Amino acid sequence: MDKLRIGVVGLRRGAVHCANAAASEMVELVAVCDIDKERADKIAGQYGVKAYYDHRALCADEGIDAVIMATPIDVHADTVVDALDAGKHVMSEVIVATTIEDIRRIGDAIRRSGKTYMMAENYCYIRPLLIVEEMIRRGMFGEVYYAESDYLKDFQEYHPLFPNIGGWRQKTYFGRRGHPYITHTIGPLLHIMDERVTTVSCMASGRAFDMPADSTCALMLKTEKNHLIRLRASFVSPRPDNVTYYSFQGTEGCYQAPQGPTDFHKVYVKGLCRPGEWKNVYEFKDLVSDEWRRYWNAGDYGAGSLDNDTYALYDSGALMMLERFADCVLTGKPAPVSFEDAANWTAAGLLSADSVNLGSIPVDVPQF
Repeated sequence: MDKLRIGVVGLRRGAVHCANAAASEMVELVAVCDIDKERADKIAGQYGVKAYYDHRALCADEGIDAVIMATPIDVHADTVVDALDAGKHVMSEVIVATTIEDIRRIGDAIRRSGKTYMMAENYCYIRPLLIVEEMIRRGMFGEVYYAESDYLKDFQEYHPLFPNIGGWRQKTYFGRRGHPYITHTIGPLLHIMDERVTTVSCMASGRAFDMPADSTCALMLKTEKNHLIRLRASFVSPRPDNVTYYSFQGTEGCYQAPQGPTDFHKVYVKGLCRPGEWKNVYEFKDLVSDEWRRYWNAGDYGAGSLDNDTYALYDSGALMMLERFADCVLTGKPAPVSFEDAANWTAAGLLSADSVNLGSIPVDVPQF
C-alpha cells in the first residue's frame, strides 16, 4: 500500500490527528468517528471523509487499515480491543488502560490479531528531547544513571467547577492516589534511556480536598539496570503549569529543561563546557538528522522562542509521531513506543497508588 488509510475515533483530541493526517504524505484520512454526531459531521465535512458515530462501525470499514484511538482514557481498553479484533492496527492515546487487567487484555488482543499497536506518547517527540536523545545515543553524557520529570498543573486556578471538573479527567486525575497520568513524565525518560521500570515507591502529601487524590506525590523508580528516576505529580499546586520539565544525569554530562519563562534548555558536557558552564541545547541541533529536522518550524531556537512555550512545545512532534506509526505499519518495523513499553510505563503509574496505600513500600512492576 502507498499510504496508510486511517480512521480517527474521538474528535476532541482526535482533531489534532486529523489535521496531521491531512498534512502527511504517508497517511490518508478515510473516516472519523465521535458519539457527538454534530462534531463528527462537522469534521468529516471539513476533510471530505466518512462520518461514523460508533467506533465499532468505523472499525468494520474494510477501507480502513488503522485506527487512531483518541477516546477517553476509561474506555481505551474496550475500544482498542474492538479495533484490534476487527483487524485494524492501532495508535492509541495515553494511558494504555486504567487497570492492570485491562492492560493484559489489550496485550492478549495484540497477540491474537497480529496487528501493530503503538501508544501516542507525543512528549517523546518534544524537539529539545530529540537533540538530547541523540547526544545520549552518541555517548556524550556517558552512562545515564538518573533522570527526573515533573507534571504540575493547577486545576483550582483555571477550572471554575473544581474539583468537580467532570469527564475522564476528574476520574483519572482525582479518583485515585499516586501518579494517575504518568506516561507524559516517565515516557520520554525511559524512551531515551531505553529501559523499563522494575520497582516503584511513592510518597504522597495527603489531601486538601474531598477526593482520593493527594495534593502532590513523589515517585522513585528503579530500572532494570538499577538506574533511578524521580517523578512528581500535582494537579492542584498554586503555581504556573510545568508539564515538560525533564532532566538526565550521566557520568559525563547532563541535561535540564527550563523551569520558567526566562530559563532555557541546557546541557553540560565534560570537555565541551567550562566547569560550571551551561550551553543551550540548540547549539547541538545539527546532531539531529535532516529526516527529523524537516518536521520543525523555522525560527529562533533560543530562550524565549516557541521552544520554551510549554503548550506550543509539547505537541510539536505530533506529525512526526503519526508518520513513525505509519512507517511501522507499512514496513513492518517495530513501533518506537511498543505495547510492552507503554504497558510498563502505565503500570508503574497504576501501581504507585498501591505503594502509597501500603505505606510507600516498593512495589514490583510486572513486565508484559
